[in-house]
Amino acid sequence: MKNSFIKKLLIMLGISVGSFIGFNVAFMLAALITLSIARITGPIGYSLGRIVFLIVIYLIFFGVKRLKIPTWIKATVFSMPMISTLVLIGVYGYGLSVYIVLGLGLGFIVLVSYYLYHNRWDWTYFYALSFVSICAAYVIIAGIDI
Repeated sequence: MKNSFIKKLLIMLGISVGSFIGFNVAFMLAALITLSIARITGPIGYSLGRIVFLIVIYLIFFGVKRLKIPTWIKATVFSMPMISTLVLIGVYGYGLSVYIVLGLGLGFIVLVSYYLYHNRWDWTYFYALSFVSICAAYVIIAGIDI
């Protein structure tokens, strides 16, 4: 029992630290893709670049999901498209009420949670989604501009 609890704590710590590193990698990839597409297409390319980035980050996750690696590592990678989607909700909701942006983010989180529950995904994915949600909500509530 004690070993199981410690193992879960270590997994949660691994997901948290790995997700933080993943956030940074994801946002560097976002900058690379968005700026590259904007350079080719002009100012309209920023929106297109963000959408292309989101597609790429989800494809990376689904590729990793198929690998034979520990579930907690997959859950860590899962945090990257989740935080990216929440950030883009914030970017596209810029100028709207904080409550509207939080509501849109909450709606996304509820839909993802339902999907995870309905398809019986491991608890580590729920933890990763919770960690991402708390981080994103903090950024919005604290008024931090990304």
